Amino acid sequence: MPDERAKIEDSYNTPSRTEGFLYSCYSYLPKKRMSNIGSTISVNPIDRLTGGETTSYYKAGENGGVLTAGKYTPAAPLLAGEVWNTCMVGIRQCYEFLDIIDQASVSIEEERTIFKSEALFLIAYYHFHLLQAFGPSPIIRHKFDPDISDFSEMPARSSYDDVVKFIDETLEQAMPGLVDTHTPNNFGRATKHVARALRSRMYLYAASPLFNGNSEFYNDFVDADGKHLISQEYSVKKWEKSAEVTLDAIREAEKVYHLYGDVEAGEPTAAKPGFTSSTESGKAQRRVRYCFMDAANLCEVIMGDNRTETLYDVQIRSSVRQTKQAPFAMANSTAPTLQMVELFYTKNGLPIDKDEEYGYSERYELINLPKNFDGNMYADRPNDQTIKLHLNREPRFYSWIGFANGNYEISRYNAVDLAFNKAYVPGGLKMVAGGAHGWKTGQTTHFSVTGYLNKKFTHPGLTTKLIQYPFPVFRLAELYLNYAEALIETGNPANYSIARNYIDKVRVRAGIPIIEESLEHATSDWKGKKDDQEVLRQIVRQERQIEFYLENQRFWDLRRWKKAEALNEHFKGWNIAGTSIIEFFKEPQNNPFLTNSFSREHYLMPVPLSEIERMPQLIQNPYYK
Repeated sequence: MPDERAKIEDSYNTPSRTEGFLYSCYSYLPKKRMSNIGSTISVNPIDRLTGGETTSYYKAGENGGVLTAGKYTPAAPLLAGEVWNTCMVGIRQCYEFLDIIDQASVSIEEERTIFKSEALFLIAYYHFHLLQAFGPSPIIRHKFDPDISDFSEMPARSSYDDVVKFIDETLEQAMPGLVDTHTPNNFGRATKHVARALRSRMYLYAASPLFNGNSEFYNDFVDADGKHLISQEYSVKKWEKSAEVTLDAIREAEKVYHLYGDVEAGEPTAAKPGFTSSTESGKAQRRVRYCFMDAANLCEVIMGDNRTETLYDVQIRSSVRQTKQAPFAMANSTAPTLQMVELFYTKNGLPIDKDEEYGYSERYELINLPKNFDGNMYADRPNDQTIKLHLNREPRFYSWIGFANGNYEISRYNAVDLAFNKAYVPGGLKMVAGGAHGWKTGQTTHFSVTGYLNKKFTHPGLTTKLIQYPFPVFRLAELYLNYAEALIETGNPANYSIARNYIDKVRVRAGIPIIEESLEHATSDWKGKKDDQEVLRQIVRQERQIEFYLENQRFWDLRRWKKAEALNEHFKGWNIAGTSIIEFFKEPQNNPFLTNSFSREHYLMPVPLSEIERMPQLIQNPYYK
């Protein structure tokens, strides 16, 4: 009888198989555009739709909702368990690849060095995912036998700072062999710029309050030898290191990348419909909507996830419901929370409660839609009403948030193709109960639980098939805001003007004034305070939450800032059972489909109990019982 069992040699005896082996090393990375549905199609991300930005009717019964409700434990870690298990398997796969690469068949010899360097990068990247989720983690320095019986050989958890050091050393080892850029079809693979972007994010996290001198939370978090696993003494040098690493990443990245601008966004076309280019607000909305969806001009996306968008991912979950559906059902379900809606700036580039011209106390009052209220020159609807909260807001708000009687860009609606300069739902979003896009009596799916719809990541060119584009993992805008935050946190006033300059790069692209100009419109406690550390800290933190809305960042940012108790506040929206606009906007409502909960243990994810039982040396994270 022939031996039909696959041999390891079969996985690298041709160049294409060697390349396939390398690609398998990438396959354990979380698919960042997934909607946390518990599907086995791909690796679910822990940070997708779980940062308090959106909610949904399906949340209570799916992994993301269970996590948001605080119902994950060491015995039932859910998405946290997926992160632990897939990262560990991914690390082992990378070491397996490194074991064979010197004997593997490659097309040209240079590929061997590139492939080896990418595997090293992935070892560092998987360790970062563990560090991000669990804090202090085991450092895996070589391949372990999958059939190991003596688990005492497995490493215990190393301190947070030691894991950072290991990741940095591994990236340094990988860097010389990585290429500067890949061709578009290899866009999701590691490059020198991706490695630098990872270093920037890692050192920013390491300098942040959760991990930098956090004796308040973790004074008893020690290993078997009594060594603290998270530093107990604050060090400003960590912020200085973060700034240094990020500036290096920026200088190198700017040789290749730049923020997506008017040249790339252009005028409305069939490929990039919607949003006028004849007003400043319209141009800004085009810039921010297409900056990571314009697959032909990914000038600011340093790394994107090239895996295919499916019916379980962000576009369909967000897209507006139609009477005559496309070949797939638009879910109409990814619902921005009122808390997120209120985070977006005013047109003056200020928080709504810090703009003296905004009328914060009257923001829930009804008002007829003014002409050209969102700056897009769409058809006027003077008899439609909304609330003042939705007027005089920044371009990112109008580009990414759909609200009652507001606009929603799409190229085919109810089986009718729309002109590229009029690619929006005719008549606007009808979100009241019984309306075309609102809840209907007895309805259990395909409705918004807050009265808002997400527009970010939904391509305005959507017709009868999904539009594919790489989901952004690292963007140049992140490097700018990482650098600004690190400079502000050094506490050195000489750094503040530099920090403002880098924040302003992102703000100007978003169509809002620079910080110094905005502060002239601020309330008395902020007016003119362009060099006040606390004001700048609040600005850069809010800027991140807006710019990276739904980009898997807020989940981690709130934790590293020690501000995640904000996730304990009930997610709010409007009265979706209201059959008139008056009843709909009567007063903010709690989301009845999900009670969210956050406690101190949730700052770090639980190590799966099954792992602790096999390897007691791992030690469980604090506060879990």
